[in-house]
Amino acid sequence: MPLLREIIDEFLKEVKAVFREYVHETEVALKKRLQRLLISGLIVSVLFVLVISLIGSAAIFLLIGSLKYLSTFMPVWQAWTIMGLTSGVIGGLLFAVLFIIIRKQLGKKQTPLT
Repeated sequence: MPLLREIIDEFLKEVKAVFREYVHETEVALKKRLQRLLISGLIVSVLFVLVISLIGSAAIFLLIGSLKYLSTFMPVWQAWTIMGLTSGVIGGLLFAVLFIIIRKQLGKKQTPLT
């Protein structure tokens, strides 16, 4: 009888070793995938912020230049009104585009990590 018990113990040890190895390989693969996902997410978010700030600063420079130009041939209050409305429209469009992008990102179906 002790021989049968030893055989069962050895078999269970082998099963444990196989499971440990599988869990370790899965853990390493998951960590690598999460690391790549994190790095790519950071790069995309930094580039996205840079593009948005570039667009914002370009809009500010264009609006200031347009304000100076418009005030040369019309009253200053009209130039400010036109530029205020223009900046409001640009801000609204930028907000709408960002809202749509964020909504699409949140609406994507999550894929399993395979």
